[in-house]
Amino acid sequence: MRILLIPFSGGLGLGPLTRCLAIAEEGKKRGHKVAFLCKPFFKKITETRGFLSYLSPEPKHIRRNLPKYRLADLALEYGLLNLEYLQKAIKQELAIIKTFRPNIIFTETQFSINFSSKISGIPWSTAISWTDHAKFRSSLYKTFSIYLHHLDQINRLASQYNISPYGDLCDLAFERAHIKIAPTSPELQPELLSFPNVHFVGSLLSETLENQGNNIELPINIYWPSIYVYMSPGEIPARQWIHTICNAFSKQSYNVIVMLSPLKNIPRHLPNFPNIHFLGLAPARKFIRLSDVVITHGGGNTMVNALLNNKPLLIFPHNYAERHYNGCAIERLGAGFNLPTKAFTPEIIRKYVEILIHKESFIKNAKKLGKHLWELGGTKRAVDILESYCKHL
Repeated sequence: MRILLIPFSGGLGLGPLTRCLAIAEEGKKRGHKVAFLCKPFFKKITETRGFLSYLSPEPKHIRRNLPKYRLADLALEYGLLNLEYLQKAIKQELAIIKTFRPNIIFTETQFSINFSSKISGIPWSTAISWTDHAKFRSSLYKTFSIYLHHLDQINRLASQYNISPYGDLCDLAFERAHIKIAPTSPELQPELLSFPNVHFVGSLLSETLENQGNNIELPINIYWPSIYVYMSPGEIPARQWIHTICNAFSKQSYNVIVMLSPLKNIPRHLPNFPNIHFLGLAPARKFIRLSDVVITHGGGNTMVNALLNNKPLLIFPHNYAERHYNGCAIERLGAGFNLPTKAFTPEIIRKYVEILIHKESFIKNAKKLGKHLWELGGTKRAVDILESYCKHL
């Protein structure tokens, strides 16, 4: 089998690449031919891991200060709906499809694949989330827009290739994919149960990224318990949340592990406390496993990683609807708390950390969710699904 991986070309973090890398690594283990088509930042990472990699066009971000409500909001801000960019992306994808000759394409939220798959006749699979669907609603916002002007442009482009019109911009994300893979569980995203052909696999986490820097050791100390912090880019600037975390724990008997990568604009001089450790590229899985509580922004990968390691979460999703949805699920299932940005104070953080550490039900619920995530099969199950589909083509 020949698999072409095309990560989401917008965005700021490693999340979209992580899931494609997970598929690539498992596919390579099984002897499949694997190639990437991705932006320069991702290409450097995939090439260092020995994968054949092609360069894709990169959209230009448009600063609109839009609310992070739906996938369509992100698509506008990241320039993914620019017709010139879309046409360049489709042209490059078709060229690489002709060169690499894949049996199947795996992507995450790369809109142009809808066109390239239809034109080339190559099936595509995608990692999906309920928050990418057109029917997704968030309590963070009272209104939403369907961006009719941009939808008209997309459909004019579709008509050029004899592709039926799209009903919504989010329709581009996964509705027409031949295989829909959900790196989550029915408990965490129950809405996906009502859609056909959705395969829950629990998680799609890259082994090489998870184990990167696995030789990093922290100084042995007497502090207990341990707290893992990863806030990623968000509403609270890095300088501010780092200061708040230090105020919360520097004078307490906690061992605190703060993950900084892939943040930008990190303060040049970080605070120096014996019980607070700042790390760059480091194995998230290792340090989450060593921790008792995870404080995070609510991103899908960090949330799933925490549950796979049976850790309750304290989530501050800021003004991001997807993260807020994840946080609400964690709170609903009794595996942690979902708090607003205004609650990000030293006193409130310490209060909820104490609850998560000492109230057994939170740990028990996190273990229950983590057990089911493991049982869904992860990346191995996802590649099984791709193999089965291609076998019957």
